[in-house]
Amino acid sequence: MIIPSWLGRFDTPPAKVDVLGKVGQHRCDPVRLSWSLSTSVKQSLKQMDLTRVRPSELLVIASALRKEGLMSGTALDKIKDFTLDAHGKPGPDLPFNFLGEVRQGLTVAKAMSRKKGDFAPERLYAEFAMSARGLNYLAAAIKGIRPIDIYG
Repeated sequence: MIIPSWLGRFDTPPAKVDVLGKVGQHRCDPVRLSWSLSTSVKQSLKQMDLTRVRPSELLVIASALRKEGLMSGTALDKIKDFTLDAHGKPGPDLPFNFLGEVRQGLTVAKAMSRKKGDFAPERLYAEFAMSARGLNYLAAAIKGIRPIDIYG
């Protein structure tokens, strides 16, 4: 697993995250990991386009991955946030670019960390971003395509 260079700046290492985004350990091979998935989860991931996904679809697949022990509760909670509007109420179920949103979130978290002089926001978001990246790799492995790099 390649750990991003900015991860080394943190005073404390990030907490261990889910199987899809392990920190400080070798990432599970997405192809091998896909073998252990249920048929319904594989089929859902095969049909899902993470650059144009409805929040409800993303929540269903994230919940299924959580149930199978592959996604942390923290990552699932962050994905649930994508289904809410700015006021915390259920938002419109319109397709959006999940990977683009994760990339943008990393940029915002880095800016907040620099402004505050505290790497906590960046560290917390980095853990979620690694899980999102793992989901991206898993979906790409099932589809037989090259994953999109969210660290761009």
